[in-house]
Amino acid sequence: MRYVAIFNMSIYALTLSVLLNVIYIAVNAFITFNMEYFSVMYSAVAAIYLVAAILILKSEFIKKQQELIKIAEAKEIIKKEEQSKQEEEKEEEKKENKETGKEEKEKEKKEKKDEQNGEEPEGSNA
Repeated sequence: MRYVAIFNMSIYALTLSVLLNVIYIAVNAFITFNMEYFSVMYSAVAAIYLVAAILILKSEFIKKQQELIKIAEAKEIIKKEEQSKQEEEKEEEKKENKETGKEEKEKEKKEKKDEQNGEEPEGSNA
């Protein structure tokens, strides 16, 4: 945690204790009211408040981490799906290229056969 966040939490924790202390002093000024363990209560209230704030922040941090993990998992799934789609597209392109390549080879073979069957090139006086 950052220093500023810890400082702010401690100020908030002490606020309630200070208010209780002011009320205690005001009551003590008008009425002779004595509380033996008020200093212990003063510290306990601040400590309880700090512990509660830290636990709340920790639970929020854990929730955020869980959400980030879910997002990362979703991204991985999407990435895998995209990769599989790209691989399928490449395979289809290869198949199409093979088929067109076979057709081109067959055309070339037919042209060679036609040339070999007695067709003479133009302009030859053989």
